[in-house]
Amino acid sequence: MLVHLPYDVLEFFGAYGNRRSEDLLKAKTLTKREIAQALRDAHGGLSLAESHELADAILGAIEEGLLADAKVKVRGFGTFELRRRRRRTTRHPVTTEPVEVPELVTVRFRQGGDFFSR
Repeated sequence: MLVHLPYDVLEFFGAYGNRRSEDLLKAKTLTKREIAQALRDAHGGLSLAESHELADAILGAIEEGLLADAKVKVRGFGTFELRRRRRRTTRHPVTTEPVEVPELVTVRFRQGGDFFSR
């Protein structure tokens, strides 16, 4: 599924691409509330409630795309895809007893080619 986001939303996410990799490792967690506030600031006419709805709609579109197709490409940003981790046996670090780890489905993000070039 290909998700088309407004350019200013991509520009907002791309603002994090201007940092060096060391800075990214030190960066704090970006919350949905901060995304909504940034969208509100980018669009002077949006209220905070409307910007929260827009952030929810964007994240909901990504979630729906993952559940439907297992892969979402956002041009100029990156690709989200579902990855299946096989069932495996490992050892408990303290008791060294064998522990079965069940199969797990996770979300993987791969950045686009120009992710850090903005």
